[in-house]
Amino acid sequence: MMAVYSGLPAVEDNYGFEYKWDGVRTIYFWDGTDQRLQSRNLLDISISYPELEGLAQHFPDTKVVLDGEIIAIDEHGKASFNLLQHRFGIYDPKEARKRAAHIPAVYMIFDILYFDKYSTMQVAYSERRKLLESLELNDKHWQVPPLSIGHGHAMLEAAAELHLEGVLAKRLDSFYEPGRRSGAWIKTKLVLSQEFVVGGWTTFKGDHLDMLGALLVGYYEGEKLIYAGAVGTGFTDADRRTIVETLSPIRRNASPFATPAARSDAIWVEPVAVAQIEFRGWTGQDILRQPSFKGFRFDKDAKEVIKEIKI
Repeated sequence: MMAVYSGLPAVEDNYGFEYKWDGVRTIYFWDGTDQRLQSRNLLDISISYPELEGLAQHFPDTKVVLDGEIIAIDEHGKASFNLLQHRFGIYDPKEARKRAAHIPAVYMIFDILYFDKYSTMQVAYSERRKLLESLELNDKHWQVPPLSIGHGHAMLEAAAELHLEGVLAKRLDSFYEPGRRSGAWIKTKLVLSQEFVVGGWTTFKGDHLDMLGALLVGYYEGEKLIYAGAVGTGFTDADRRTIVETLSPIRRNASPFATPAARSDAIWVEPVAVAQIEFRGWTGQDILRQPSFKGFRFDKDAKEVIKEIKI
């Protein structure tokens, strides 16, 4: 289940408010014998997060399905998507444990979809939340994050102080609608941020042709990839080299964008890579204002990337 982008709801008492976490959406499955972590694009990412293996101890005789967000915490105690990137796509158990020791992950569990022998998706959110809290899932690698009934403005102010992305408002009487972007869940952002599809790049001017200058990004409208602008900040020097190495194997001759991307110096790629971008708004020509790179995403298919419009 996904949320729509909007301001805070008018009647806050009808909603539960949670913080919006800057991580990777993950479904947790435990069948009584084996556990599995599944990403948003249905990949099995269990090996990548060995520190979550102990979560099953809470359900020795019970099948369960949980929903939540895996995050990484930096040295200042803040969720960092940049750090979390170093945990993506690791399928060697030894390497996964090595990275877990240096960049530990935390699973922020905010919903329960199945418990014992029954689906809870047709149970009201308020009741699902009570059930989830009763399980006492609190550990250094997993926890049930705070919830406030009403008081959305206060939660949003607290999110700003904690340098979080914003808040999620979930209607208390709503059911869980898998695969839908439902108006029952509303995300209110302090900083604009969303995924974009990478359609090409430009190189540094001068002698640095092996280094990235900017990513050329867009979003889908139906089958058409719409150009949204060039992202030239948010990269380290190491990023600028490794991104060129990563994108080079998927080069193509022509622009993948259906709308003009007037860059004579562009190097085009197949539109399969997805990047998380922060920005300050849109120009009158629908181009990103002050975009900054946060990291690549491997948990979302490029075809699912659309322009998020505030309702």
